[in-house]
Amino acid sequence: MFRGLFSFRSAGRHNGDGFFEPAPRGGIFSHQNDRARTAKLIASHFDATYYLSVNQDVKIANINPLLHYIDYGWKEGRNPTRHFWTSYYLTSNPDVVELGINPFYHYLTFGIYELRKPNPSGPLTPRPQRPDSSAWRFLANCKRNEATARVDVIVPVYKGLDDTLATLYSVLSSRQATPFSLTVVNDKSPDEELTTALRRLAKLDLFDYHENDDNLGFVKTCNFAMRRSVGRDVVLLNSDTLVYNNWLDRLTAHAQSRPDVATVTPFSNNATICSYPIANADNDLDLECAFDTLDHYASLANAARSTVTPTGVGFCMYINATAIYAIGYFDEAAFGRGYGEENDFCFRATTAGYVNLFAHDIFVYHSGSTSFGRISE
Repeated sequence: MFRGLFSFRSAGRHNGDGFFEPAPRGGIFSHQNDRARTAKLIASHFDATYYLSVNQDVKIANINPLLHYIDYGWKEGRNPTRHFWTSYYLTSNPDVVELGINPFYHYLTFGIYELRKPNPSGPLTPRPQRPDSSAWRFLANCKRNEATARVDVIVPVYKGLDDTLATLYSVLSSRQATPFSLTVVNDKSPDEELTTALRRLAKLDLFDYHENDDNLGFVKTCNFAMRRSVGRDVVLLNSDTLVYNNWLDRLTAHAQSRPDVATVTPFSNNATICSYPIANADNDLDLECAFDTLDHYASLANAARSTVTPTGVGFCMYINATAIYAIGYFDEAAFGRGYGEENDFCFRATTAGYVNLFAHDIFVYHSGSTSFGRISE
């Protein structure tokens, strides 16, 4: 049923419409046309969840995603994983087009050993790792100082030992001119190793630390922390992010750029409308340079540039105290344990005459996989 959506005019070549046509059966790769053998080889590498998420027609038709890719998907330029880009591989390797071989099969059988690239960027971004225990000794104290702190950076924590510690280290080790405090709220994490690590770091007086007696969920945890920051601007920062250079100084500059700013959100690899390089996508491949370098380039190329947007994105969102005073906190009754609460807050701010800014000169990495209770449960 899907083959009829596209026109395959001849064999073994690009058809001019962005799709690729198979070569005639036969030749040294004729075994490739045996779908059972192909399926057996690529099955363990094929990401069925991803394939169905980006190909809703296959999901609705209730077709086996692996077999759809083998029979039709690769010919239609569909990707078997986030990492492997079918059209890119075929465009870059005309010999594979000429052979009519399934490109993912070819990559796994030959291409990976011949150092052929599966996409234009490179491999998947490595997972953040916790810093060595000795690395914390020389960091500045960022505990709350009522007299000097202008901004409170708030990190709600639930799961993710490596990601959380990497996040906190990135905040503490990035030099800022803006006086700020760091608050970590442990929402009764089930990870005992994470809780032990946070308690140890809190004893070093690196940040303010609080443990919820009960698991409150993301919305109530954020509201609890923001109520402790009355009169100061806040930044809500996910525990699976990495910040770079003078990120907070630039966020603060945008927040102060006009009197009606409610929220400011930076660029990220994974931030829906604020994602780079592809918007509304999880860009989980290595980008053109290291993330801290990308942030530096953004600060130069896009200095002080921003766009008014309908909503901020909660992975890293600066919120002006004036907006909180005007419209209140996140709506706990409506959004429960979380999801969509920042959109509601931003829409309420817009109704009250405020604007939400998308800052073009800041890049914050977001893995998107250290799950707060609302995402993982």
